[in-house]
Amino acid sequence: MRNNRRRGPLGKMAAVFAVLVAALAFGLCLAPSAALAEGEASLGAPEHEKTITDNGDGTYTLTLDVTGATDSSSETVNKPVDIVLVVDQSSSMNDNDRMENVRNAAIELANSVLADNGDGQVRISVVLFGTYTQDKDGNTKVGGSGWLTSANQVANEIPSEAPNDQTGIFENGNGTNWEAGLREANNIISSSDRPDAEKYVIFLSDGQPTYRLEDAEGHDTGMIETWAGRFFDRTSGKRVYWIRVPFSDGYFSTSPLGEIGGGAQVDTKNVEFVEGDGQNNPNGGNSDAALPWAKEIVDSGATFFSVSAESGTDDLMRLFHRQVTGSTDGFYSAGDADSLNKAFEDITSTILREASYRNVVITDTLSEYVSGVTSEGDFTSNGHVDPSTFEYKRNGATWEGAPKASVDDYGVITWDFGEDFTLDAGVTYSVSFRIAPNQDAFDAAAAKGEETNFPTNGQATVSYEVFKTVNGEPAGEPESGSEGYGSQQVPVPVSTLTITKEWVGEGTRPESVTVQVMQDDANYGDAVTLSAENGWTANVTVPAGPKGHTYTVVETSGNGAWTPSYAYAVADGSTTSTSDNQGVTLRGTAAQSATATVTNTPTVTPLTLQDILHVTKTMRGHALEEGMFDFTVTAVNDVSAAFAGFTNGNTLTLQNGAAAMGEPDTVHTGNQLTFDYDDLGVTYAYEYRESPTFHEGYELDGVTFDKTQYRVELTAQKVGDSSDIQVHVNVYTREGDTGDWGDPTSYTVTKDIMSTTDIKIAFENTYTPLGLTVKKVNQDGGALTGAKFTLRVDNGNGTYNETTDAVADYVHDNVGMTGDALTGEGIEVGDDSTVSFYGLEAGKTYWIVETYAPTGYQISEPYKLEVSADGATATFYGSDGAQIGNPKTFSDRMVSINFKDRGLDPIPETGGIGNVPLYVGGILAVAGSVVISRKGRANG
Repeated sequence: MRNNRRRGPLGKMAAVFAVLVAALAFGLCLAPSAALAEGEASLGAPEHEKTITDNGDGTYTLTLDVTGATDSSSETVNKPVDIVLVVDQSSSMNDNDRMENVRNAAIELANSVLADNGDGQVRISVVLFGTYTQDKDGNTKVGGSGWLTSANQVANEIPSEAPNDQTGIFENGNGTNWEAGLREANNIISSSDRPDAEKYVIFLSDGQPTYRLEDAEGHDTGMIETWAGRFFDRTSGKRVYWIRVPFSDGYFSTSPLGEIGGGAQVDTKNVEFVEGDGQNNPNGGNSDAALPWAKEIVDSGATFFSVSAESGTDDLMRLFHRQVTGSTDGFYSAGDADSLNKAFEDITSTILREASYRNVVITDTLSEYVSGVTSEGDFTSNGHVDPSTFEYKRNGATWEGAPKASVDDYGVITWDFGEDFTLDAGVTYSVSFRIAPNQDAFDAAAAKGEETNFPTNGQATVSYEVFKTVNGEPAGEPESGSEGYGSQQVPVPVSTLTITKEWVGEGTRPESVTVQVMQDDANYGDAVTLSAENGWTANVTVPAGPKGHTYTVVETSGNGAWTPSYAYAVADGSTTSTSDNQGVTLRGTAAQSATATVTNTPTVTPLTLQDILHVTKTMRGHALEEGMFDFTVTAVNDVSAAFAGFTNGNTLTLQNGAAAMGEPDTVHTGNQLTFDYDDLGVTYAYEYRESPTFHEGYELDGVTFDKTQYRVELTAQKVGDSSDIQVHVNVYTREGDTGDWGDPTSYTVTKDIMSTTDIKIAFENTYTPLGLTVKKVNQDGGALTGAKFTLRVDNGNGTYNETTDAVADYVHDNVGMTGDALTGEGIEVGDDSTVSFYGLEAGKTYWIVETYAPTGYQISEPYKLEVSADGATATFYGSDGAQIGNPKTFSDRMVSINFKDRGLDPIPETGGIGNVPLYVGGILAVAGSVVISRKGRANG
């Protein structure tokens, strides 16, 4: 067949020719024998090991492995097998003795596979290729070596040194033509006279293909003259030289190398051209050319293997193999003699094996002291191993397509290789997963009082069957066995809490005190005695661990003259632990250290705060009148009410004072709060609300009430080692009566910082004025832009003044009335053809005046607007005094009106005066009327 080329890039190649041939030999079938002879192959338990690796982050990687092995006796292969070795002998194969290593490995394979092959059941054919298919001396050749049945024959066909190109016309030496070699292998496999034979093709190369084959037809005479010697008769493999000019009869002429002219004539349809530069694989074209031939080999039922003899070509050859077979199984990397020799040892064992391991199952369970860890480093929720963290390897390399391990509901790990899976000899299979000592382990170590090693698992086992064959066929019943794994242990450290007693101030001290350590709010161990004899210091062994514990201390031998306080700190290096005034949390898989300091001090000094519960009130858009609004301050409990001095239950009601628009008013409660010893650590809480209605006697439409609620919490504490008190103030807010309080804003008040004005408990109300929206449209209702409008106050005479000072209070803004005052020019409509005015008052009359019309349109007559006395509706009138529609109700404090403009009359076309005189006269008349009208209005 000819190749259907696809020009796509491929990566580099890789190779383990040895392991590849081992896989090939594993596929060879052996004829059955009656029974196993005395001294038959036999195996004990497979090698297996459990190892543990410290990951350095408190976790460990636990690995279970098992290694395959075989035991064999000499048996002849009685099933026909055809093997084609496709070997690259380009010039680069001489680097690092690659050609010699491949030859030696192939001879060892032949010695093993072809031993006792008197009946020729196993045959090997060798195809060598460089620039073209060749013999070992570099001469072009098709058909390969023919079928060989002895190792000596194979040895005679493969050179120990790659030849140079014998023609001398390929300037880059003997190149690499994958297509030529694989096409020849396909021809040999497809023409085999033994259709029932097992077929194997081993393809070996050390570099990217630098040549491919093209049909000679279509190459012009100049091309043939220039590249004479690149043409071959694909049937005989002889070089073909073109000698006829012009090229008219469809024939080339063949001649011996170096001779021009003479020789037999060859049909051009049977002539091909070698394309390439000997250096590169441009756009993957040369490798793509080889692809159809390799696929045809696989489609014929043959097993295809790829071997990369140079690591730099691994990626390309691996990709090529995946394209041929659909996976990377059967691709190998072997760049040195050791890897090739090891591979052939495995091949020999595989071909002749009679005893091997099958149906292998590894099981394990974690001990109570360790738990599974996720890929993110967290403990699994059930403590079992996370199946997603399993890593599978084959001889240390990632094993793609490995059978998957499982974890059942009881945490039992099971790695079942499968009933038909046979361990390859000398191959170690492993599964790894992450674990870490759990909190139980740390607690148990602390109970022992010292670092302790704990087992990682219960009983881990590997079960297996020794499967026996004679000449490749099963013989007898498999022998089952099971072996345990050795136990691994992980070290678990302990942590230390150092308790120290300090005295501040003068007074009679007791001879000793007792301090109880609390772990997570429960007593931990016996109370510790501190005295001058031990320096008022004691060390307590405690556990940290992945979850950790929170530790506090309590002095249980209290003295009325002294008040104990507690401070906690984490020692340097204990970076995973934390501490605060409430205790210390020791957490981490390394040993942690912390201190708990118990300080006894004399009586505290009271701290009095004046009016800390005050409120500020602000009104936007309107002046704040005294007593408009009510506020309530509610103590959340009786203790808080009593502390604040509330005399009428738990609630205090306040009213605001007067303030200018936008200016705050401070509402004082007059309460003073005094914090003493008994108040230390007590939280007093108060909630603030604004009444949702005006105080009795007030009413104002358009006011939005502030729904914000505040919660103020006051907690007194001592200031360090002194007797002073400081008050921590947390202010929380929320909207409405439901929902959670948010994060607090915090303040601290001390005797040196008595100001409480920064504590914000503020309510703000907004008055929204009445507003008007004017929309500019044409006679058809379509939106227009470019118009400008202004607002005028009716002057009481049924019209308005032209001056601008009368409209200074009507602004283009709706909050706080802070926008720019209107001018005679007015405000231009926006992109939506609208403009809005705010600040209308109930019971007043206004005029809406268009000051500038869009291009091509006339200015509209002004409209009059009357706002009802209650501010609920607006009535519009035309300039003629006629009411425009029904009164409109203000919606959300807004009312709207459309202004329609009429377009100017068209100007007549060229060629006659048309109606020009009439238009001119009309314009002059209108202009005169406008002047008269405006004078009248100005005078009115």
